[in-house]
Amino acid sequence: MALIIADRVKETTITQGTGTITLSGSTFGGFQSFSSAIGEGNTTYYCIQNESSFEIGVGTYSAGTLSRDSVIRSSSSDNKISI
Repeated sequence: MALIIADRVKETTITQGTGTITLSGSTFGGFQSFSSAIGEGNTTYYCIQNESSFEIGVGTYSAGTLSRDSVIRSSSSDNKISI
């Protein structure tokens, strides 16, 4: 497992709550998917934005999901936000 830092990675999700995020695989114009940019079993920095709430942390990409391993900063007193 390596720490991978990649530019312009962005996907949507319909996941709710504070757990592991299931990624849609759908990207936005010019962005890469986590699958192609980060790769199976690797960790990366992430940012989640939900309305005015945000969360920045380190997570692991695996089988179309992104775990939220460690929160660095968030709008919820540096805890996981509910999405």
